[in-house]
Amino acid sequence: MDFTQTLVGALLAGSLFATAACGDDPAAIVGGWRAQANGLDAGASPGGDRQVLTFGADGTVVASGVGAAAPGTYTVAGDRLTLVTPRADASLDSQTTTFYASDTRLVLDVMTSVDAAAGLAGTWRGARVINGAAIDTTVVLRADHTARFASHDHATGGGIEIEAGWEQQGDDVAVRATISPDHLLAYFATRIDGVLGSPYERLAP
Repeated sequence: MDFTQTLVGALLAGSLFATAACGDDPAAIVGGWRAQANGLDAGASPGGDRQVLTFGADGTVVASGVGAAAPGTYTVAGDRLTLVTPRADASLDSQTTTFYASDTRLVLDVMTSVDAAAGLAGTWRGARVINGAAIDTTVVLRADHTARFASHDHATGGGIEIEAGWEQQGDDVAVRATISPDHLLAYFATRIDGVLGSPYERLAP
């Protein structure tokens, strides 16, 4: 698995337009961050085995804790975090995702909603860019715990739109659907400070 896949895992969406993100301050993410498990993800790694991202003040980033540590570089522009990482064939992978950072929490692949109020039910939207290709995603979480997951790849014209179900445990959410007998959709995210995404906790220096 290459660094970009390791870093973002199975993340399916993020928002490039999240007004709640941290703003033009690259220093906000400098330091080490450990991925937090979603309480609804039975396959989540135990604490000591979860991914750790270490962002250097010099623009380097290292992902460790999942396989061998892999180096890359990053840039921050407003609420957008761009990661550039080498592949085994010496080409480069580039991925842009929106992030939110506080003193203690980092959220990647942020999604935002204008109608979820203080809860989770509502329409969550986001987009990310992978190697120049924009991918838009919408997740609708209904009050009756049915859901709709839709994702569109602007480069290929491909995508998926499927009815699903969702569950909540505290601020954690899981969206699941059966695409085919051997193909399941599972999207896990956590709500933090009004945004939905994949959370990390800051490690002590």
